Amino acid sequence: MGDSVNDLHEEWVNRVVEQHGPVIRARYNPANQQRMRPNVGAWLRWNPGDGDVRWALDHYREGVNRNDLKGLSSDLGTNSTRRRAFVVTLLWGVGPTNRYYGRHAEALAHGDLDAMLKKSAIAAQRGDLAGGWSAIYGLPGLGFRFFTKWLWVAGMNAELATPPLVFDQRVIDSLRRTRWPFQLGEMNFKQRWLNYCADAAAVGNELGVTGEWVEHWLFNRAPIA
Repeated sequence: MGDSVNDLHEEWVNRVVEQHGPVIRARYNPANQQRMRPNVGAWLRWNPGDGDVRWALDHYREGVNRNDLKGLSSDLGTNSTRRRAFVVTLLWGVGPTNRYYGRHAEALAHGDLDAMLKKSAIAAQRGDLAGGWSAIYGLPGLGFRFFTKWLWVAGMNAELATPPLVFDQRVIDSLRRTRWPFQLGEMNFKQRWLNYCADAAAVGNELGVTGEWVEHWLFNRAPIA
């Protein structure tokens, strides 16, 4: 980024810290987010023969929270554990809504899913966020608003200075409300995501928390900054 763009990002970081830092620290601990309950019937209708979907529904029928995902993130060493963690991430990302199941069924049935999960997880865990995005980008049925949830889960136990974060529509809408520098027309969403992860980490560093607290604040409809 050029100096002028860097200045815009620094201004956003400073503004959020000064205007909203105390609220973020007091109210937006991501560990306190409520459980997301899956729509069991919809998942089974769309994935009747998927053993990992049945496993996830058996284990998380009452809902999934961030601590559950953190636990799954600690064991991503095999195709089986990665795929199960990915399914549970989708359960958490969708919640009780009645949407997206056809797209997710397409992603789960994709022949290269195991390889893509492995490559993206390895990249995320070593701090190569751009490589993680590229590794999972081509998965059919899953746009970045969902696959960044997977990258977040894959990297959440790696103790990275700039960890991958969720970049869904609620976060994007809040970034716009807080006048975050989107550079519309000049930048693709991959680079925007990388910039957002860096800026959220910078805010977190100033507040003594992780960037995930900032993401949780944004997800919960951050006010105009």
